[in-house]
Amino acid sequence: MRVDGVVLLGHVRDARDGWVIIAPDLKETLAKVDQFEINALKAVDDYVGRMGLNAPAETVLQLRDGYMQETITELDLKASGISTIICAIGYSFDFSLVKLPVLDSDGDPIPEARSHRF
Repeated sequence: MRVDGVVLLGHVRDARDGWVIIAPDLKETLAKVDQFEINALKAVDDYVGRMGLNAPAETVLQLRDGYMQETITELDLKASGISTIICAIGYSFDFSLVKLPVLDSDGDPIPEARSHRF
């Protein structure tokens, strides 16, 4: 199934001779991401409740497209019309634009709600 030209796949296990070998773990990964979203929203809802804040209820969309896709375990790049692969294997945060006292001594956001006067 393609949505906006995107095909979801499991993680890449190997690449050789114009082929990419793909792990059959897409549905497992999607389930983990879905559960992460549910847990994150629950944590926010719990905080809102503890603080007595008035906030609208969040609705979690049930996106099922990825679960309905066939499991692809190998991909012929030439036959698929793929001529370029961009590998993104890591990232790091850059908070250098933040000019407020909300970062700790390592330059990371302080993960605790505090009252600050700016």
